[in-house]
Amino acid sequence: MQDNKMKKMLFSAALAML
Repeated sequence: MQDNKMKKMLFSAALAML
């Protein structure tokens, strides 16, 4: 599922911003 991959990328980006 592509949606799951997108969510994982967004989550990683959010963590990197912290």
